[in-house]
Amino acid sequence: MIESTPLHANIQLSYTSHLLSILAKYLGLKLPNEIIPSSRDGGHPCIRRTSTATRKTTKLQLSVEYDPEKPELKLKDLQGLDPFIEALALLAWDVAWVLWTQNLWHPSKSQEKSLESLEACRLAKNLYRLSSSNKIGRISHSSTLGFIPTLEANEELSPFTLEVGDVRSLISKFFNEGKIEADIDDGQWDMLGDVEELTKTEGWIKLNMNTVGRSER
Repeated sequence: MIESTPLHANIQLSYTSHLLSILAKYLGLKLPNEIIPSSRDGGHPCIRRTSTATRKTTKLQLSVEYDPEKPELKLKDLQGLDPFIEALALLAWDVAWVLWTQNLWHPSKSQEKSLESLEACRLAKNLYRLSSSNKIGRISHSSTLGFIPTLEANEELSPFTLEVGDVRSLISKFFNEGKIEADIDDGQWDMLGDVEELTKTEGWIKLNMNTVGRSER
């Protein structure tokens, strides 16, 4: 995504947040970080962050402000992206959380948190897994039999250990330290200095569902 233009990134996140909202409503789930559609808050969707200390909420835009007279600029060229990175981390966490509620969140048996956070950043792959699974819909906040707090209390749902802060730190690393070089010829994205090399079909926030589907097979 850091190689995308702000316009393309905004379009991607608009579709992503909209799809997640639809899936959450269908599954009867209340997202921990509420997504506010663009129709309710101007031109771009937002995501609501709740402080664990004060319980106060803050709305963060799932979009980037940019100069339309400089369309060639990419996200990595922009400054002051901390609120955007925070919103992106909350969105990725929400997607992973929904997968967890449906018993579909199995990122890695490794204890390394960086690997779990990395898996959370694969938004398209995670959304594809969620929308294509025949297991979804059995667990929700609106179901008596599959009521999430009850399943947690009975330890029928494994603990959800992913931390928003870990996802945010990893995304910040992508933006501030890591450099992604897209090689169109062989379809590779090299994440320099990080834990692994990703193929473009499992790339970070790639929203091409066809290529994601091929990566699942």
